[in-house]
Amino acid sequence: MNQSHKILWVLLFTFLFGLPSFVHAKKSTKSTNPRVKNLSGEDAQMFNALTKAQRKDISNGVIKEGYNAWMIKLALGEPYYGTEHHPIYKDYEQVWLYTKEDRDESVKEQEIVDPETNWPTIHKVTRIKSCTVGDFFVLFDRGVLEKVVQDTSEKIYGSCSIHTTEEFLPIVNSKTKGKK
Repeated sequence: MNQSHKILWVLLFTFLFGLPSFVHAKKSTKSTNPRVKNLSGEDAQMFNALTKAQRKDISNGVIKEGYNAWMIKLALGEPYYGTEHHPIYKDYEQVWLYTKEDRDESVKEQEIVDPETNWPTIHKVTRIKSCTVGDFFVLFDRGVLEKVVQDTSEKIYGSCSIHTTEEFLPIVNSKTKGKK
C-alpha cells in the first residue's frame, strides 16, 4: 500500500468515525415555548440543572405535581392572578388562576333583493364575542404544585369584546360572489 492510499484510508476512517459525533452536535431541541428560548444568566443555569424530562415538559408548556412556582411560570407564563386567601381552596398556601379565551361566533344570513341594483343578495352578519374566562387553578403547598383543578365556573374576568361585520354578497348563478 503506497503513501497516498494510507492517507486516503485515514481520511475515510476519520470521516466515518467522526460523523456520528458531528451529527449529534448539530441536533438541537426545538422549543415551542418562547420563555425557554430566551433564557439567560441564572435562569438558563437553573433550567439546565433540571432533569431532561422536566426541561421537555416546561418547553412544551406542561406542568406536574412537585414543580415549583419558577418552573410553572416558565412553562405557562404569568397567571391571571395569584392569592394566598382563596374562598374555596383554603387549605393551600398559594392559589393561581390561569385563564383562556372563550369565543362565540354566530353567523346570520338572509336572502334579500338589493334595492339599488334589484339584484338577489345575501345579507350576512357575523358576530364574534370574545371573553376571558377561568381555565384552571394551580394549588401550592410549601412552595410546590400540589394540585391542578379545572375552573368549571365559566366566570368572566374583565370585559368581553364584540366584533360585528356586515356583508352584502350578490348571488350569481345561485352562488354568492364576494368575500367569505
